[in-house]
Amino acid sequence: MFQFPEPLEFLTYKSGKFHFYSYFDINTINQLLVEIKTIFNILKNIPLTPEINNKLKVELIKKSIFSTAAIEGNPLKENEVDEILNNNVENNKFNQNKSKQEILNLKTLYDKLVNANTENILISENQIKEYHYII
Repeated sequence: MFQFPEPLEFLTYKSGKFHFYSYFDINTINQLLVEIKTIFNILKNIPLTPEINNKLKVELIKKSIFSTAAIEGNPLKENEVDEILNNNVENNKFNQNKSKQEILNLKTLYDKLVNANTENILISENQIKEYHYII
């Protein structure tokens, strides 16, 4: 039986302990890649209805914003982020108005980027400053 070396352990803000390994088993990774490719090939040919496509987009946006905010230390839970994004929140529901505003700012930037012309895009220092200002 193969034994992994002792991992580096870090305490994260939301998820508790996270383990980093400096070793990987190429056979395990190759098996996982085969599984991923098989599932991908099955799913890529299944047509999505517009309704399901829209639901997936909304869920992706919510999870992306939640994850980005969590990485930056935002204490809101995923269901709270969902409420904010769906405007189902009273103005004073969250004591952390700064946390709520961070979520709204990330959504603003996301909308801006989705609606941006991505043809021949060249990101400038001024754009990065503008995005940072929005956040």
